[in-house]
Amino acid sequence: IYTLSLHDALPICWKWTGKVDRFGYGRFWLDGQWRSAHRIAYVAIRARGATPTRRVRRRIIPVELTDVDHGCVHSSCVRAKHLKPETAATNQALRVMRSQKRARNIDRLAVA
Repeated sequence: IYTLSLHDALPICWKWTGKVDRFGYGRFWLDGQWRSAHRIAYVAIRARGATPTRRVRRRIIPVELTDVDHGCVHSSCVRAKHLKPETAATNQALRVMRSQKRARNIDRLAVA
């Protein structure tokens, strides 16, 4: 039996409040290089219970799934429930589809 907790019921994003790049993605310095906050958040949640070694962190997202998609479409969101590993091609296709949908919605508002 699965019980829904208050934590699961909250649909809100967890906005990254640190440094962001020009596209709005959270960034921070880790292990000698700049890292994407949403990718590290996804890996950290998925690796819960695993030994937190560098090897585990790199292997959680399969090599062929190079991108992490924001299902919520907010680039600053770091909530793991809103993130899903995708191929670069799928992530790009989703991005195009969402921007076209946004454009249609803006056109409807302009006509009204």
